Amino acid sequence: MGKQRWNFGSGTLLNVLSISLFKRVVSTLFLLFLGCATKAYDMTRALAQGDEFAAKGDHMSAVYAYEKALKAVPSSQQVRRKLAIASLKTGDCQRAAHILSSLDSGAGHDVERLYFWGESLRCLENYNLAVEKYKSALGLSPQDMRLIKALAWTYLKIKNVSKTLEILGPYEKNPKKDPQIHLIFATAYNEKKQFDKTVQILRPYEHRQFQAIRKNDPPIGEAERILLMHTLAESYRGLRQCGQAEKLYQRILKTRPFFAPSLTGSAECDLQQSRQEHVAIKKLEQAVKADPYSARPYFLLEKIYDKKEDKSKSLFYKEKFLKISEKNSGVLQ
Repeated sequence: MGKQRWNFGSGTLLNVLSISLFKRVVSTLFLLFLGCATKAYDMTRALAQGDEFAAKGDHMSAVYAYEKALKAVPSSQQVRRKLAIASLKTGDCQRAAHILSSLDSGAGHDVERLYFWGESLRCLENYNLAVEKYKSALGLSPQDMRLIKALAWTYLKIKNVSKTLEILGPYEKNPKKDPQIHLIFATAYNEKKQFDKTVQILRPYEHRQFQAIRKNDPPIGEAERILLMHTLAESYRGLRQCGQAEKLYQRILKTRPFFAPSLTGSAECDLQQSRQEHVAIKKLEQAVKADPYSARPYFLLEKIYDKKEDKSKSLFYKEKFLKISEKNSGVLQ
């Protein structure tokens, strides 16, 4: 009988230990599940906040929200991509390019990823690699106008005007009333010194006083308005119609007093019309302060001081010009 009681007791003890171990395992698994569920919830909530901020155009707040989401689930490719795009829109091009380049190789068929990767590379002035990304994205989405315009702009930036016009060729006669397409065509024709074509493209905007440009997106509309005015002013200057050009330059400078391209263009009109050189010099000096990496103002200042036989200043601006033009070959083409 005693032996039986002992056997019964041993069985009970084993059962108790087994139940205890089972409870521990279940408890541990529950805590792990709870932790994962909490992290997933934290990521989902932060991701939704980031999306809301991004939709409102508050990209810095979106970055903070996506960083919080990524901290909860560091492996999320979706969050990483959104963080990269938001970072790009805050001007952090280096971070955006780094994140987009580190996404899984399967994302190579992701048009959005390729487009924004190209945008970040263009921002970093890595134009050749940007072209590759845009072309890869266009292979997946051939009718995407964002990609077509981005690729055309990039070719224009590296002075490959023929490629720009080739890409936009189908839209020349029917540009879909898109100010950006008009602007790319006009800039390309200015590069080719076909100023009459630029005037023909942009004069309708002048007749409308450059109004009604993207009313649904005022910041982009204002930027496009400034660029359209400046590009038309440059074509008038190319046609030696500085009176028309100067009206547009001054209109721009009234709201953007440190817009370097228009300061430079206005100074060139001063020189073209043999106005007082000190007025042109003042504008060019303002231009180099506003944009120290623009070569044209240095080139013009060097020529002015060389003509005035001020060798010291002439040499100073010549060295500046040569240093910058090494990085941006073809700047005077």
